[in-house]
Amino acid sequence: MSLLEYFGESVNPGSCGGVDVVGTRRAPSSPPGWVLLRAVGAAGLLVGAAYLVFGKLEVAGTTHNLAVAGILALTYLVAGYALRPEPDMSNMGWLGGLVDNPFRWSDDWNRTLLFLAVALWPGRFVAEAFVDGLGLLLGAARRR
Repeated sequence: MSLLEYFGESVNPGSCGGVDVVGTRRAPSSPPGWVLLRAVGAAGLLVGAAYLVFGKLEVAGTTHNLAVAGILALTYLVAGYALRPEPDMSNMGWLGGLVDNPFRWSDDWNRTLLFLAVALWPGRFVAEAFVDGLGLLLGAARRR
């Protein structure tokens, strides 16, 4: 943080977004066919990612590498499911976030939150699709 940002933020503070941690979710309101389609698409994304990492990038498929990749994937999916970064889009810098505001550090924080939201979105999609699909399957099993 530069001195300009320190003094500028103390005179005219900007608003900052935050990160919400979600513990529970409501039941899916989508039709069962849509939930199933999303779950199949999410499984396809995971299989495609595994093929890319272990097939095309030629990462050795030892047990250790598989375990590390599984732990990293699970951590990413849990973070995507539980964390909801919400930046304040009105304070992204000058020209809609293209230029850094040299008098505020809060716009840097909001741009970081925007990056996290974009980076976690695929993990959120896959995790929510699996949770909704599992809920659909468990609900169908209970009805029988």
